[in-house]
Amino acid sequence: SSGWQTKTIIDRYAMAMDTDWESLLLKIYQFLDRFRGIADAHMVDFFTYDQWQSQLDDAMAKQLLLLSDEELSQMPSGKWSPAQQIPSQLDWIVNQAAQFSLQVVIKDNFYHTLQENLDGKFINLCMNAKKCHEVERLSCTAAMLLKEHNVSKVLDIGSGKGYLSEYMALNYGVQVLGIDNIEEHTESALKRNKKLSRLWPSSFQSNGSITKSSSDSITLGDKPSETRPKSSASFIPITATIDTHRLHTDWLLQNIEENSSGNFRRQDEFCLIGLHACGGLSATLLRMFTTIPNAKIACSVGCCYHHCTEDAETADTQEHVTSSFPMSQILIRTKARLGRNIRMLANQAASRMAESKQIPGRSLFWRALLQFKHSNRISCNEIYALSFKLLIINGCRDCQIGRIAAKCKSFTSYVRRGLKKLGLNDSKVSDEEIERYYNLYIPLERRVAAFSLRSTFAQCIESLILIDRLQFLIDQ
Repeated sequence: SSGWQTKTIIDRYAMAMDTDWESLLLKIYQFLDRFRGIADAHMVDFFTYDQWQSQLDDAMAKQLLLLSDEELSQMPSGKWSPAQQIPSQLDWIVNQAAQFSLQVVIKDNFYHTLQENLDGKFINLCMNAKKCHEVERLSCTAAMLLKEHNVSKVLDIGSGKGYLSEYMALNYGVQVLGIDNIEEHTESALKRNKKLSRLWPSSFQSNGSITKSSSDSITLGDKPSETRPKSSASFIPITATIDTHRLHTDWLLQNIEENSSGNFRRQDEFCLIGLHACGGLSATLLRMFTTIPNAKIACSVGCCYHHCTEDAETADTQEHVTSSFPMSQILIRTKARLGRNIRMLANQAASRMAESKQIPGRSLFWRALLQFKHSNRISCNEIYALSFKLLIINGCRDCQIGRIAAKCKSFTSYVRRGLKKLGLNDSKVSDEEIERYYNLYIPLERRVAAFSLRSTFAQCIESLILIDRLQFLIDQ
């Protein structure tokens, strides 16, 4: 999940292609709004709250039940050809959702240009394969843009443990200031650098080690508590909090200068970058880009869309919260809303599901069985002695038992492990009673097909969020 936003790319998309992004945003939103009942439902609601009957017509429900696991796994990507065709709305939903995916609506060769510019010198040190893939491509993207716009400094927003910042400093010789609001991450960045300094080939080193700006947490906007020595380091991590309500003033540039050991001056031009800029952090990065004249480039790879905030969710709070969706004027005027469940769907990777050729069925079904409420399939006398009566009758929608299914070989062991995790006594229930309860609901197990149906909306939800951010930049 990624969005590359720069002034150059805005020109390429919005002007060269003459794309009407506002009309596209409305089309995507109207499509999602039409099927909000499906996308916004908790997965277990298709078992426990009769969403299967209320949200799906008979033909769609019948076709979903006939699909194999492999066919269901292909459905979210839009690349599927079911063996048994049943006339229903399902085919249209799958095809329309695929047409709104980023791969379709963004017709640009930037990624191919990026692939051609990978220098093949990536050093696989202190990172797993996934992190290597991300860091190599984003650092190369930033290096290309830095060269194009004659910029040599980078401000890494949400720098975390410094994976991206360290690599850019060592491999490309640029000066990077990393800002993260968690002190432990800053400390980890320092520890990782000591290890990298020993392992990194001398031919790739730029300016040597990195220096931490402060051992204490700094809230940008406050004066530094001590005078910091100047450093020739190429990566400086600091612990700081960005005040989003003061982006329009020069307080950020002033405090960056004061907290960067003199490596960043107020007049310096820089690139704003964020790898896994979680939730609203991507929106903050883009607002910084539009309000700070020195920010010449923005590269943002967002994640964790469910952590974003929406106007509708913060309306009742006394404290003013800057929302991260919607950002564009067209969706603000439309009063567009998604909600946490729908934003959570945008995190689903359709390609990963297609490659696995299976769907996560067992754990979803087992979790649903612990959440059945006022069931008419089982009498109170039968479950009275069960210690999980508390879960079934009172419901456990908000109970957190975690991902324990992988450690359980049967529903019986799942119940026992779950009850213990919730601090409940499982000694009053026998294995036979748990199995009898499970057998009552086995006919409903195939409803896990709803997981694939909901995931089909994932790509167009992400398109809506990212194009909303792109349109926000164009609005400015």
